[in-house]
Parts: sequence; structure tokens; C-alpha cells
Amino acid sequence: YFLSEKLREAFSATLFTCFEYLRPDIALELSWLYEVMDFAMPFMIQTMKEVGQRVIGLEEESEDRRAAEEKERQEIEDEINDDPSVLLFGIQHHTGGQQGDQPLALTYNQGGGAN
Repeated sequence: YFLSEKLREAFSATLFTCFEYLRPDIALELSWLYEVMDFAMPFMIQTMKEVGQRVIGLEEESEDRRAAEEKERQEIEDEINDDPSVLLFGIQHHTGGQQGDQPLALTYNQGGGAN
């Protein structure tokens, strides 16, 4: 409405006031069609700022999640490395393998050595 009536300042004020409810692509398209890009620029700057903040927030969240997963993996690895039963039973004991509960069995081979 404001653009068809050549009320450019009202268009700019509407973009600013209704920021949360307007899609940036529609605002950009209308401002381009009616040649009022300068009046839409505050809205576009505000939109770019919000998008940038969202991206930064997602990057931080992703980094926190990645660090927590790495810490958990390291704790499991440390537990396995510190457990002497790993030497006798192998890692399957910790991962739920079928052979995990069986003791290490060495047999003597007449060919000269242990199996």
C-alpha cells in the first residue's frame, strides 16, 4: 500500500516496526520493484545482523557439542587404557563382544611357540 501511494518513509517505518513478521526476500523484492532500496536498507542491515548472530550462536553450540563428545570419547578411552582386564580379555570386554568374558587362552604349538 505505502509503495503504491509513494509513501516511502512509511514503507521504511513499516519494515522497521514489523521486522519480526516480514520476510527479507519480500521486502527486498518490493523495494527493488518500486526503486526504494535506500528506504529498505535499514531493514536489510538489521536482517543481516540477526542472521549473523544466529550463525555465530549455532557455531558456538556446535563447538560445545563437539567438545562434549570429544571429552566423553576421551573418558571412555582413558577408562579402557587404565583397566588391566583389557590386557587379559581384550577390548571386547568393554564393548560387549561375545568373547569378552572368556579368559585369554594360550596354547603351545609343537612347531615351536605359543598360539
